[in-house]
Amino acid sequence: MATNTDETTGSSNRSLTERVGLIKPLVDLTTFYFVSLCLGQIVTVGIAIMGVFNNIFNLIVFSRLGLNETSNLNFFALALSDLVTVSCYILLGFCYSPLVTYKDLIYLVTPPLQSSLGYGSMITALISIERCVYVTFPLKAKNIYTLRRVLFTLLVSLAYQIIGFVTYYSIMNFELVPSPLSNRSAVLKFTYTDFSAKAEIYALLVFTSVPSLIAFIIVFVSTQVLIAKLTQSATWRKSIAIKSKVDNASSKDEKVVRSVIFICTIYIVCYTPNTLLFIVSSAFPQFHVSDGYLGTLTLTTLFIANFFQTTSSSINIFVYYHMSSKFRKTFRTIFLAIWFRKIV
Repeated sequence: MATNTDETTGSSNRSLTERVGLIKPLVDLTTFYFVSLCLGQIVTVGIAIMGVFNNIFNLIVFSRLGLNETSNLNFFALALSDLVTVSCYILLGFCYSPLVTYKDLIYLVTPPLQSSLGYGSMITALISIERCVYVTFPLKAKNIYTLRRVLFTLLVSLAYQIIGFVTYYSIMNFELVPSPLSNRSAVLKFTYTDFSAKAEIYALLVFTSVPSLIAFIIVFVSTQVLIAKLTQSATWRKSIAIKSKVDNASSKDEKVVRSVIFICTIYIVCYTPNTLLFIVSSAFPQFHVSDGYLGTLTLTTLFIANFFQTTSSSINIFVYYHMSSKFRKTFRTIFLAIWFRKIV
């Protein structure tokens, strides 16, 4: 769940000292720049680069497993969303670098990041709800969650975020200014107007922050239900002595449930900092990057939240590989074949 602090990071890094003025910031500039370098440019970008490869692997494996199953389709969509997210964080990491003079590039990267984060949250919520229905109403679930309905839901969610994506760009105010490197060329410079500032807040609330907060609550509640059902199922298994084919089938379902629980737990842990950031910034408007006293604290918190979000979007492959024998087998088959081709 991203907040409007993402979109103001560029100008804040560029003129942070000017904006704090005579006010001593709560987090001193040395600490802030250290966190910016370590988390914003080194650690987060490193994890994001790993995440690009991991999500490409996920897309290949799930497409090979077949998108005619709702679970594979959901995980494929989640991997696609995560791929966009980590790619945006790589670009943002380079934007934070002092070697990059065109800081307004951050504003161009932020809209796809906002949309991918919102879409990823919505998909995670849909996955958790679907699995809750499967464990609560196993006989009716397949009739409820048909492939066509799941695909329709994913496309509607995507369309909603695309509208937000277009809205973000439409309310931005850019103007051509001389390049700081050469007077012969011009670059786009982002400027705030009263309209764009207010419209940005509403757009963030409608398309990213509120949907992501709702998704976070849904995922949290659904995970508790899944854990309770899994515990109940484990107790039932211990109470019976004879294993049947039905039991083997339910064992497969339990593996899927465990995978969903792990993914949802990762989501909850990694999105908690940004959720808290959104709640605090909503309750206390002065908790903003433009505030002379709290600005550096806000940005430091943002870098930490970005680190956790990048991690969440990069490590799902380890859950799939560990929990799903089909995923593991397909993964090995595909990439062993690639390895042997390189040798030959």
